Amino acid sequence: MIESKLKVNPNRLESIPQFDFIEPAHWTSYAASFALQYADIYYTNKALQYQCVREVNPVLGKRPSWNRLVAHKAITLWPVYHPNLNKYTLTDKDLNQVNVFMTIIVMHNKRILEKVERNVDLCPRISTL
Repeated sequence: MIESKLKVNPNRLESIPQFDFIEPAHWTSYAASFALQYADIYYTNKALQYQCVREVNPVLGKRPSWNRLVAHKAITLWPVYHPNLNKYTLTDKDLNQVNVFMTIIVMHNKRILEKVERNVDLCPRISTL
């Protein structure tokens, strides 16, 4: 009788939910992401020092200040990065995708800045992200 109680019921095992462990992003992925966000603000602000450069994000306006750029990043990214506000666990894969996208944006902003600095006299109409 005890032996029958100790036997595992296979139907009972199937009803137990299985959980997958999601490895959260490593701190280096967060550091790279924050560095890229800062680089985006830095190059955008530096390029906006020239009158021919305009911001293309309609939320920010054509000539946002440093404070407005920082506030925009903080307001839009805080819910994503803050673990208590985001119900999903950010993984390295998630942040790597964001980092690739931000790298493209930062490279674009840097190219815009270099183009304007090479052509200060002409200062063609150029937009930045």
